[in-house]
Amino acid sequence: MRQPERGVVLVTILSVMALCVTVIVAMTTRSEQAIRTTAQAMDQTQAEVLAISAETMAMAALQHDLLVAGKADGPGEPWAQLGQSAAARSLGPVEISVWDDSARFNLNTLLNGNPTARHYLNAIVTIAGQPPEVSVRIAAALRGDRPLQQISDLVALAGLSDAEIAALSPLVTCAPILSGTININTASGTLLQAMLQNPERTAQILARRQAGLITPDVLSEMGVILPAGLSLRTDIFGLQIIAASGSATVQSYARVQRWIGMDGATHTVISARKWISASFVPDQPG
Repeated sequence: MRQPERGVVLVTILSVMALCVTVIVAMTTRSEQAIRTTAQAMDQTQAEVLAISAETMAMAALQHDLLVAGKADGPGEPWAQLGQSAAARSLGPVEISVWDDSARFNLNTLLNGNPTARHYLNAIVTIAGQPPEVSVRIAAALRGDRPLQQISDLVALAGLSDAEIAALSPLVTCAPILSGTININTASGTLLQAMLQNPERTAQILARRQAGLITPDVLSEMGVILPAGLSLRTDIFGLQIIAASGSATVQSYARVQRWIGMDGATHTVISARKWISASFVPDQPG
């Protein structure tokens, strides 16, 4: 074979080898991407399973509490400590937070035209250091039949400022039901004073709470008769779950409603839920 022909053959062989290497690299890269995608999907599924398991555990704890201790609710009960329990830790990388949403005034009780709710709103606005017109604007915004989804909606619906929202937020909530009472075992002293309009009675309740849960028997011993809108029980709970698996994190926010029916049957249901799907952590550069 002459020298020029040998050169052409060599170039051809090298070109074929380069093409093969390119194909192999492309196939390897695609396989790695497929493996990574599959791993991410598995992480997301596992995180969702953990979140659902945690939600089921929380619902069971709240239902059990309603069955065995449904006459009064407070922060010292097992449902409030669920996130630190051995049962929760046994699930793995999951955080469970349960809080009493009956510790604040539900603005959506204004939707049914309840005059007691409007009276309490006026008192809450006043004790929060806001002008009476704030109460008027809030009540006007809630004349329809659509419940507020979040307090910040009042910026657009009632023209409230960020400062007014910040002042009211510790005292009010927007639970997706039109009823509900405020639990004196968990409400702040500021809110209790707004509701009771009686500093001595408020101080008496706060002092007794330091000794433990106020039950119907304790309330009777104190000689206290609660006005409409106040109770010893929690009707609405907030539930937040954060579950992680590998590169995926899933969060859920829910409101749980509990009640005892006229027939004595207990009910614990999720009245609203928001899922935040998995967020994958990108690979960090080496």
